[in-house]
Amino acid sequence: MWKSGNPVGFCISTSVVKTEKAETAPRGRLALLPHPFPFFAALATVTALVATNPDEGIRLANLTMPVTVSLLVTFIIWGLGGLFARDRTRRNLIALVVSMPVLLSGYLFGWVRRTGLAAVTTDSLELGLVAVVAVAGILVVCRIPPSADGVARFLNLMTGLLILLATPAIVSVARSEGAVPSLSSTLELTSGDPRPDIYLVVLDAYSGLESLRSVYGFDNSPFLDSLRARGFSVPDRPRANYTKTFLSVGTMLNREHAEALAAAAAPAYRDRRPAYRALEFNRTVVDLKSFGYRFVYIGSSYPPMAVNRLSDAGTGDAISREFESTWTRMTALVPAVRMKCRLLGCARQSAPFEAEDAVGTEGRLSALAAAAELPGPKFVMAHLLLPHGPFRFGPTCEHRSPVWTAGPSPAPDSVVRPAYVDQVICTNLKLLDLIDRIRATSGDSTLIILQSDHGYGRFPGGMPPDLEAAAADQISERFDVFAAYAGPGDVADSMAAYRTPINVFRTAFRVLWGLDEPPLPDLHYWSGTRQPMLLIGVDVD
Repeated sequence: MWKSGNPVGFCISTSVVKTEKAETAPRGRLALLPHPFPFFAALATVTALVATNPDEGIRLANLTMPVTVSLLVTFIIWGLGGLFARDRTRRNLIALVVSMPVLLSGYLFGWVRRTGLAAVTTDSLELGLVAVVAVAGILVVCRIPPSADGVARFLNLMTGLLILLATPAIVSVARSEGAVPSLSSTLELTSGDPRPDIYLVVLDAYSGLESLRSVYGFDNSPFLDSLRARGFSVPDRPRANYTKTFLSVGTMLNREHAEALAAAAAPAYRDRRPAYRALEFNRTVVDLKSFGYRFVYIGSSYPPMAVNRLSDAGTGDAISREFESTWTRMTALVPAVRMKCRLLGCARQSAPFEAEDAVGTEGRLSALAAAAELPGPKFVMAHLLLPHGPFRFGPTCEHRSPVWTAGPSPAPDSVVRPAYVDQVICTNLKLLDLIDRIRATSGDSTLIILQSDHGYGRFPGGMPPDLEAAAADQISERFDVFAAYAGPGDVADSMAAYRTPINVFRTAFRVLWGLDEPPLPDLHYWSGTRQPMLLIGVDVD
């Protein structure tokens, strides 16, 4: 039992050591092992995140780091718990009450911010709060009688149930990693048909000219003029078909709207897995491969576009790091590492907690330019998280401390807007350099497609809400996008004659090869975060 003024330990009293030893005499080797409940609870911090995000493109390999770290942290705390308590149950309870604040500090501090108890986020404040909660937990545990086996049995059962409840989500993740389907094209080309190299650069959350001017006070027309000087055609007032990346890019590559995918997700309209599968195994890649094209894929940290199993070559992570980054930023590990970096220095302060940092983004751009050296014909596709947040580049592309728009400590709007503009300016510089590098090797006959999936919109975490919860200027910006095309003959002018991505490849197939791909209507659909497959038609004009 804990007594105040004890210089040896919180839960160890010299007057009762013999009593505790008698009460906690080992009953075989099993008594020397820890109870499972603190470790079950640590695992639940990972499995609960999977269970609440089952359709986010998570792969089993994404769980390796979070599971390993959570168990290791709990084991270390359990080992240190021997300094405070000698009996098995209280030692394990200390491991529980200390590891949970460490592994869930992001949620804890988010609650503090929402209640207004802390208006400013600081690493020292977050770590101090974790320490206060942990010490309070230890003091409560030390009031519990030694060998409270009933408490241990109850916690073993309840934490085990938490793991069990997440099992269907884990099984769903495992099932989603199925084999590549057998795919074939119904289209054919003749041997004399042209086969220019094709580059598709998908730019995430790049708002259009009108929104940049009206919302951010930034004039992007000099960049568009630079593209025109390089032979690019720019559509007049281009607009997105959809408000989400996987729908916008998926429908562009499948050359058809998403009504069938939405119907398959009814009535809940939450199941994104068929849409993710259609995005990866899309018609355009299948058709181009049948035409003799080599498919080079450069993925991003966005889970549905991290990898494409149809790729013949490419670079990027085999898995997305977004899940790992999200889980880690909800723990005390990030503020602890940041404080350590400020005190002792770090080679890379962001590692390993950003899904995609500035160095990773530059590596993808370099891989995209290097693909020009590969033999053709080739279809090179890259998804770049530019100018999407977190904002990690300054206006001259210098690396900066990331400005986060999501997580427990998002930056205020007054910081986000100029940071977004800075990243747009840097994106422009990198695109011009990329174009020049590609053309230096592939020549001017290459078809280059620069296409934003959707505008930014300034939604918390970049996640659009239900339509009725979005402001009019946010809706307008989300559909207002950047696009520019260059290629042989009149293909670029023909593509720029249409406003939306749905007709990009339909036009290319029709103009380059005379295939029966008539244009589709420029429809626009809103979908929110709660029901991403519930598509609501919007008149953007």
